[in-house]
Amino acid sequence: MKEKPVSILIVEDDTNLRENISEYLSLKGYNVFTSSEIKSSIKILNENDIDLILCDINLGQESGYDLSRYVSVSRVRNQPGFVFISAMADRNSVRKGMDIGADDYLTKPFSMEELINLVNGQLIKRSRRMQPAENGTAPPDSEKQFASGDIIFIESAKKAKFQKIEDILLIKSSRDYSIIRTCDGDVMSLRKSLSSWENELPEDTFIRINRSLIVNIKQIISIEKGSSYTYVVKMRNYDKTLSISQRFSKRLREMYRNLLR
Repeated sequence: MKEKPVSILIVEDDTNLRENISEYLSLKGYNVFTSSEIKSSIKILNENDIDLILCDINLGQESGYDLSRYVSVSRVRNQPGFVFISAMADRNSVRKGMDIGADDYLTKPFSMEELINLVNGQLIKRSRRMQPAENGTAPPDSEKQFASGDIIFIESAKKAKFQKIEDILLIKSSRDYSIIRTCDGDVMSLRKSLSSWENELPEDTFIRINRSLIVNIKQIISIEKGSSYTYVVKMRNYDKTLSISQRFSKRLREMYRNLLR
């Protein structure tokens, strides 16, 4: 079954800004709804499963604070996250927004990079917040597993970024650290064991191919015979061939054949 896209409601009375944000988030794969005032926003919320609301505070004769209060006290479908976007950056405005239920605050003017980082961060927080409600109890950390479409925040000594799970190319063990290479060529190192990654990554997308390496099976170009009875893997956007241990060879080749069907 195809995953339902994340839905975002933009409430902004500045037409140009509203359309720019809508176009940008749509290109990022989000299902976007737009409104310039509270009445139509409430109608959208009551008729659709909205995951996140981006709302200006000053909506002409209306206030985004009123919409935030409505979301906080009403049984709005899907329990959406709420973020204020506003030029009102003074401490009192920020505190007031948080006090009535907002999850975050983005000050105008902002870059699209700042916007997408905030959106992704809020969606991750919301996913974690919703999980106990959906399952009855929160699963222990050891049982949590990512889905291919999940976005995680990776912070290394030199770089920090939001990373889609399915866009990780491979993960290599280096003592107590793991080296992550993404499909777009980024390389990051962080303190996390390969076995931890193996427990968390989706089994239909990632597989260990030797003692020190996990690869994204959907990024494999080919599996070829190496010397003697060994096999090697060729990956997209990666020049080196990777050796497959005999222990993992059979399962990897079966998964790869199933993927090609």
